Amino acid sequence: MSKFKCSQDLYCSFLSVTSQRYSALSLSQVSPTNISHDAVSRWLTDTHCQPKQIWSAAKDRVLAESE
Repeated sequence: MSKFKCSQDLYCSFLSVTSQRYSALSLSQVSPTNISHDAVSRWLTDTHCQPKQIWSAAKDRVLAESE
């Protein structure tokens, strides 16, 4: 079980539908689960997530939606 409330899948889903605001606060406000912006920030910091990794996971969703 993950110690984080946030996950790469949740973050990628958020990025694929967000057109302007990419903040931890924005994700916490629209998340289907009760998650604080601090939990999102901790996940981003502790997992050492690189933009390249996030793009790799999200690009198929983003490109599919733009077609």
